[in-house]
Amino acid sequence: MRLFPDSFRTTDGLNLRCYAVQPTTGSPLACVILVHGLGDHAQSLPYQNLSACFTARNFAVFGFDLRGHGRSQGRRMYVGTFQELVQDLRLFVKLVRDFSEDSPLFLVGMSLGGLIALNCASQHPDDLSGVVAIAPATNAAGVPLAVRLLMPLLSQLAPHLSINPGLDLAGISRDVEAAKAYTNDPLFQTCTTPRLAAEVLKTIAKSEQLASSLYLPLLLLHGTADTIVPARGTAVFFQHAASSDKKRLTYPGAYHNLLLEPNREQVFTDIVRWIEDRL
Repeated sequence: MRLFPDSFRTTDGLNLRCYAVQPTTGSPLACVILVHGLGDHAQSLPYQNLSACFTARNFAVFGFDLRGHGRSQGRRMYVGTFQELVQDLRLFVKLVRDFSEDSPLFLVGMSLGGLIALNCASQHPDDLSGVVAIAPATNAAGVPLAVRLLMPLLSQLAPHLSINPGLDLAGISRDVEAAKAYTNDPLFQTCTTPRLAAEVLKTIAKSEQLASSLYLPLLLLHGTADTIVPARGTAVFFQHAASSDKKRLTYPGAYHNLLLEPNREQVFTDIVRWIEDRL
């Protein structure tokens, strides 16, 4: 049996840590690539829970720590351009495709990971069967106005400076204990850099254009009480998405990280069933 590598090399020479979990019985029905959010990593609590749900339903699950995150190389929380993140994911998709051969392949991205996954699905749809975006960063209203105004300037003057972007961490989940365990993870990072923040904001501003170029099957999920990435972002994105097979699910009263919410089992089920219906 072939073993999946524990890292891969980017075009600019960084080693990014990656992971794979195979179902225990038989060949997988499909493969899923999980793309984590800002300051997170691929083996944090929400992705462990979602991975367990997928493998129990006979899916193979793959993930990697974004550059500058988790156990991957790269200056902490820094990118030169947002496109570096998209290209890293594209390389990983190719790696998984070569490993899994003809299995259907889906992207599942959370928050910043959702924005990366949507961009990758738009630019490089050939190897993919669909994309799932959970509270994707398609709206910047949850970022304090001062941060939004200052980041483009700071990105030029002090691109590597470590800053707190002022996001409402209390808005991660209504499950206080789960949110506490999540943010107490030693690999979790609350600070970012002006360059990364500016590049994300610049990409968010192009969300409608991105949506109009996305033709793959699309599932969007959002909590209506999300203060970090307000749910109206996915409402607008859904309206403009070019896909003929698109669905948007909302969860009344739910906060930002649906994978940590008290009703997370329902979220897991909704994602798995949507993918199963497209096999």
